Amino acid sequence: MSFFEPPPPAPQPPAPGPQPQPPAWQAPPESVLGVPVAQSRILARTESVTIALADVVAYPTGCTFELRLAGRRTNQTEDEWWDLNAVFFEHRRPISRRGLASGALPVELLRVGVEFADGRKATNVGGRPPWDLTTPPEPPVLVEAGGGGGSGGDDRIVSSREFWLWPLPPAERFALVIEWPFAGVPLTRTELDGAAIAAAAEHAEPFWPEPT
Repeated sequence: MSFFEPPPPAPQPPAPGPQPQPPAWQAPPESVLGVPVAQSRILARTESVTIALADVVAYPTGCTFELRLAGRRTNQTEDEWWDLNAVFFEHRRPISRRGLASGALPVELLRVGVEFADGRKATNVGGRPPWDLTTPPEPPVLVEAGGGGGSGGDDRIVSSREFWLWPLPPAERFALVIEWPFAGVPLTRTELDGAAIAAAAEHAEPFWPEPT
């Protein structure tokens, strides 16, 4: 027998339990394959900035909107151009939070909302704090769900923002509303087909079937 003996095998740890999922009003379901809906279009265009609806994806509990932001240098000064770069990549978000807290909407904030035929609306400029995850809010709710990559440079900028709408919109036409004062984009309304989104949501599939 050796003086230095290896320790006995350690007991196996218990199997991990299910991880908590974000509530339905906070984000799209993580274990569901959403269905794209063909509604891409240009929402607004100025001499320097274009905002496009690049993608709509339907889920049983809501849908995402991906907005593609594109900018080009025209007659901006050096400082104006790099300020626009910063806003495209949300470097001014702390300023936006201070503005929202003071009751004023900062011009740098890209404002996004939806309005239904019955007058209900949801926007990204107010509402419940993102850490309140226990009590369901009054629908509808629109929250920013992140942004994709992009690129900036001396004469071109591209970036994207994704928004989550909970619950699904009514199966009728509704308005997607945007405004971006800093970029010279006025209040702009675009009609989308809620019936097409609702129909697509019926074909969303879970990654794994529910246990029986």
